[in-house]
Amino acid sequence: MRVILVRHCEPERAASRTAGNSADPPLSETGRRQAERLAQRLAEMPAQRLYSSPMRRALETANAIGAEQRRRVEIEPALDISGAGSAGDQSLEQIQSRAWAFLEGLRDTGDVETAVCVTHEIVVLPIICRTIGLPLDRISQLRQPVGSFSIVEFRGERVQVVTFNENCHLNDVHLE
Repeated sequence: MRVILVRHCEPERAASRTAGNSADPPLSETGRRQAERLAQRLAEMPAQRLYSSPMRRALETANAIGAEQRRRVEIEPALDISGAGSAGDQSLEQIQSRAWAFLEGLRDTGDVETAVCVTHEIVVLPIICRTIGLPLDRISQLRQPVGSFSIVEFRGERVQVVTFNENCHLNDVHLE
């Protein structure tokens, strides 16, 4: 099984600073252009399933991919970041454990060859760390730009990162 881990595209900065919308901003104009380019790039890798964090910036990114691939977006709580971060109540270990369990469950169904998961850097990077054996206390050595994707392949008990931070599709679109 191939899992394409997508970090959402660029969120609106002004919206992220307004009261009532600080934790869940929409995509910026640049983010919408990034999502279009990302969707075109991922059309080359059709997926049987398309999952998204319930956060608005991830959903808007996933909807662009879904429109291009004619796939329905499925909301997946394991890809959410609610409660994560410095002020949140979830540790990186908890985020990693929850996301990894979701991916293993998806693998164990055996009916998905390729899945796209649109989520957040704080979810993608712990998955990458687990795959490559990097301790979470060294996660700060990794970054994933907005609108980029990484690919993790599950082949039996073997799991490997085959692509990390692919963002060539955004060469002429501003990156964070």
